[in-house]
Amino acid sequence: PLTGSASRSQNGTRYLYYHCNSCKQKESRHRAMELNSQFEDYLTLFEFNPDIISLYRFILADVMQDSKIHIKSRLKTISSKIKKKEKEFIKAQELLLESKIDSKIYKKMHDRLEQEIDELDLEGHTLRESNKNQANQISFGLNLLNNLSTHYIQSNIELKHKLLSSIFPTKLLYHNKQYRTEGKNILDNIMTLKNRDLEAMEKEK
Repeated sequence: PLTGSASRSQNGTRYLYYHCNSCKQKESRHRAMELNSQFEDYLTLFEFNPDIISLYRFILADVMQDSKIHIKSRLKTISSKIKKKEKEFIKAQELLLESKIDSKIYKKMHDRLEQEIDELDLEGHTLRESNKNQANQISFGLNLLNNLSTHYIQSNIELKHKLLSSIFPTKLLYHNKQYRTEGKNILDNIMTLKNRDLEAMEKEK
């Protein structure tokens, strides 16, 4: 774990450093600007080339189409269930008016049906919003993968933390002026080879 600190020179200039409290003394202090710059370079290793982004977009569009079909089918089922519950509502009112049930039983039926309808309405709303936002989410996600370092540089501290925690669920290590991770990160799961490795491979492969 690194701790941040600042020191001031004789002319008043402030210099920012990272300290490793468990390292040997000669390795314990690093210039923050240098580590930050190296990390931004490290992120560029995981930026996908345009051909892979195009292929990924095509695959996700196909998946999204299947998702739309599923959502449409589920919304139809929800609508049918709500109509059935509304009929049960009317039937309960008729039973109350005909004195076939008392007000206590009617109240229980009313509350149960109202809760079930509310839950179905909420599920339907969630599905419709999900269907509406999918295209925007895919577009944003692919743009993020293609410009990861730029997004990171332009983000505030809070967004940087969220971005890094979503990409690197385990510790990020810095050793011998290089970054590495413990185990695989989420981008490794999406695509095992780094972009730099892909460019070095034969075109046919």
